[in-house]
Parts: sequence; structure tokens; C-alpha cells
Amino acid sequence: MMKAERGLIAVIGAGPAGAMAAYLLAAKGKAVLMLDDDRPSPDRVEMLPPRASMAFRACGLGSVLDDPIIAVPCLGIIRQGAVEDRHDFISQPGGHGFAVHRPSFDAAIRTAAIASGACHLRGRLVAIEDDCDDLFTLRIAATDRSTRVGAQTIIDASGRAASAARRLGAKVTTLERLLAERFIHDEAPDPWLHFMGDTEGWRYTMTGPQGRRDAWRIAAPRRGQVRVDMVDASARRLTPTAGHRWIAIGDAACAFDPICCQGLAHATSSALAAAGMIVQGGTVLESAAYAYDVACRETAARTEIERRVVYAYMRRDREATV
Repeated sequence: MMKAERGLIAVIGAGPAGAMAAYLLAAKGKAVLMLDDDRPSPDRVEMLPPRASMAFRACGLGSVLDDPIIAVPCLGIIRQGAVEDRHDFISQPGGHGFAVHRPSFDAAIRTAAIASGACHLRGRLVAIEDDCDDLFTLRIAATDRSTRVGAQTIIDASGRAASAARRLGAKVTTLERLLAERFIHDEAPDPWLHFMGDTEGWRYTMTGPQGRRDAWRIAAPRRGQVRVDMVDASARRLTPTAGHRWIAIGDAACAFDPICCQGLAHATSSALAAAGMIVQGGTVLESAAYAYDVACRETAARTEIERRVVYAYMRRDREATV
């Protein structure tokens, strides 16, 4: 077993939420272990909204967004149908969002976390034991060996799997099962995120760094339709999202339908929340865990209402053009 540090924070997952939390905590002098299961980042372009991009700059990660290999400006959202609905970011603080290339984006934040002092361990979480002495014992299958790590606090940033939180008793609820598949997009690139109705669901297109054009269809799965090249795009929520000395962030806490454009924004905001409460309280205190869970519930509920409104609007326009 690795020597346990009384204040060690174990971050399970090294995607944008986990790496962001590890970076923030290590920069504050906290002992951080970032567990990376070596799964490749999603090979797609995603949108970082204006407020989330401002948070990145405030945290000292502006250079990530200034690298044209990683990110390019996104001016807003266009929902296309019988009537075009254009949501321009120019009126929001920051003026525009960013279209980011996820593999490059994730790698840059991980690099920043390691440079700030986070210990980077490649391996997979196998089990968690909650010791009586205010210490979690994590059993990890590393690339060349198995090891045990003692940590005071756990941050679950393992994505939709919520692998740490579920071992601690949390439950995942699927709000709507959805699948996404890539399709060929031949339209000219432009700095907007486009949503439109499709024959069976919805689709979106956007242009990322170096002119990459990314396009995805999203729909409820049909019998016999599921293929290995499809991506889980379901809307899900964890209950609870935090407890005494642990917290789930990013997709592990709330996973959103891509139409909502909430993925990277939630990864950023939840990482900031987790880091803030740990810096202030030394760990995740029960009172802070309760407040965070309430906020996550409200975010998920509000997003679901807004998502249904957008879907109804797009469905109406889709039917009007048939």
C-alpha cells in the first residue's frame, strides 16, 4: 500500500472535470492523486460556452483556449427549421464561446494539473473501502501492478460510469436513453453551432480547430440499432452527487444530452465547486455535500425543462418542413 497522506485527495478520472479539479487543488498546495484509466478522450469537437471560457481564464488556463490547435471561437447557436432561431453569444460576458478539440483540450488540462504538482497515476479503480479512521482505501489496478492508496477525500470524475460514487452507494437515474452517431458533413465551415431536426431525432454540426467539421445525429435507440461506433448520449443524474468526504463532478454527477451544450460547462463549474469546498473545509463536509446535491438536482431539473421546450420547438419545425 502506498503511504497515505492524511489530506490526500484522490481524483478518479483525468478528463476535463477531473483534470480541472486536480489542477485547481494542486495549485493551492493540496496533495492530489489523479487516477487516469488511459481511455482515449472522445474524438469530437465540443462547445465551451462563454461563461465557462471566462472561468478558464480566471483560473489561469487562458493559454489553452488561445491555442488554435485546441480551440477556435464559436459565435453562438443556430437552431434550424421552418423558422431559424439564432442565439448570438455577443450579448453574453466574454462575447463568444469556443469550439474545442476534446483530445487536445483534455491533454492540455492534464498537463497543467501535473505541472501544478498533481501526481498522475495510470490505472483503474477496482474497489473502495471506507475505513473507520476517516480514510478511504482505494484498490487500484495500475498498468504494471496492483496497489492500494489511502485518501481522505475522493473526487469522482469518472464520467457517466460514476465508478467511485456508485461504489459508495450512489445511484444513477437515466432521464432519457439516447445514442449519437457521426455522419458526413459537407457544408462550408462557419463559427456557429447548428442544431436541426433529423428524420428520427436531432443532429448538430460545428467547426473546430484546423477547419475540422464535426456532425452527429442523436436519437432514442431502436431494437437492433445499437452498434459499436455509436456513443452513449443519454441524459442521466446521480443521487446523491456528494457525501461526507466525497463528491462527483462532470458527467459523473449529471450527464446531459448534447443538445443542451452543458457538458463542458458543467465539468468546469462542478470542478470549481468541488475545489472550492475542499480548500475551504479541508474535505467535502456534509453540509457542503447537501448544498451541492441540491444545486445539481436543480440544474438537472431546469435543463430537462429547457431541453423539452427546445425539442418541442425543433419537432414543430421539423414537421412543418416535411
